[in-house]
Amino acid sequence: MRKNFEQFVVAVIFALILPLLPLLAEFMKTNDLKKDAFTLCLTFYCFCLAGSTNSLLTFALCLTMGIVESFRYNGRSIQSALPIYSTLEFYVFLTVFIIHGEERFTRHFRKAEKFLNFI
Repeated sequence: MRKNFEQFVVAVIFALILPLLPLLAEFMKTNDLKKDAFTLCLTFYCFCLAGSTNSLLTFALCLTMGIVESFRYNGRSIQSALPIYSTLEFYVFLTVFIIHGEERFTRHFRKAEKFLNFI
């Protein structure tokens, strides 16, 4: 049971949290988070998680959300995304995070699937 929990925690850290480091880096350097940066990061976040899922429904949902978010990016926005909870992107991110987190829990904790096969 302990090994399964370790696999789940490592999967959440590597697959769900580490891809968000560019947002943290931007916030630490500028004390702000631009809406375009958040949109672009979320787009790639959705695409990457779509590619790592075993569920066809999750794949389609993440791919669709990524495509929609990619069209919201304009590259010239100076609008701040703060406070973060007031943006549509935050709720899209939260949806993707929860869906994929539940899948990771099922795969790595309940079914004891290894996250990193080489360790």
